[in-house]
Amino acid sequence: MKLARRQHGVTITSLILVSAVFIFAALVVFKLFPFVNESFQVKAAMESVSNQPPSSRKTSAAVLKLLKRALDVSAVNTFTDANIGKHAKVKKIKGSKDKILKVVYEKRGKFFWKFDIILKFDEQVLLSAPASPDS
Repeated sequence: MKLARRQHGVTITSLILVSAVFIFAALVVFKLFPFVNESFQVKAAMESVSNQPPSSRKTSAAVLKLLKRALDVSAVNTFTDANIGKHAKVKKIKGSKDKILKVVYEKRGKFFWKFDIILKFDEQVLLSAPASPDS
């Protein structure tokens, strides 16, 4: 009499469980991607302001205008002319001519059912002062 060989392979139960895990992971990635992408767009807009010549960003209002323009180009609709000053601040560094552009905001959205996504964004970039001619 021959001994029965053990079967190898995936059972339907384990296939369903693995599929459910992958589907849940895909759901999380697809729901979070727009929020994370927006945070990268805001950071890139801040970097583009930092790369502007110092003569174009002498005042805080000029910096905020450059930031708003960069955000408009990146299609970030979270900020308007009315609320950009609430979320973005330009601060002078003590003992230096340099300034810091800081952006702080929250982005909220639906995840699924009664769950929401909240992205807290708090980034800053250095706005270096123009080099003095005597140095």
